[in-house]
Amino acid sequence: MNFTGTAHRMKKYIHKNGKVLMLKTQVVTGGDEWNPTTTTETKSIIGIQSNFQNNEIDGSIIQSTDKKYIVSNEYEIKTSDKIQDNGQDFSIVDVRPIAPAGATILYILQARK
Repeated sequence: MNFTGTAHRMKKYIHKNGKVLMLKTQVVTGGDEWNPTTTTETKSIIGIQSNFQNNEIDGSIIQSTDKKYIVSNEYEIKTSDKIQDNGQDFSIVDVRPIAPAGATILYILQARK
């Protein structure tokens, strides 16, 4: 089954209902594996922000102040990245790709201040 159409519909929905976020990624620009030189690459993305439900919050893995973001598959997102929302940086604690048949259509992120 081809999920290209589903990914496109999700992207349209997220862009219609989401807000602009900044995705910050550390990129190695030189040095060696023991002392790499890095720079921060920033990309504008669109995401829908929500909170976790009370029954999802355990105080450890998911904390009450954690944010949930739903973003499209435009960029690969990793836990080493950061999200900036309204001028505040959030670490990405968990990335859950929604990928039926191996084709990522969106990401659900758990972010923490």
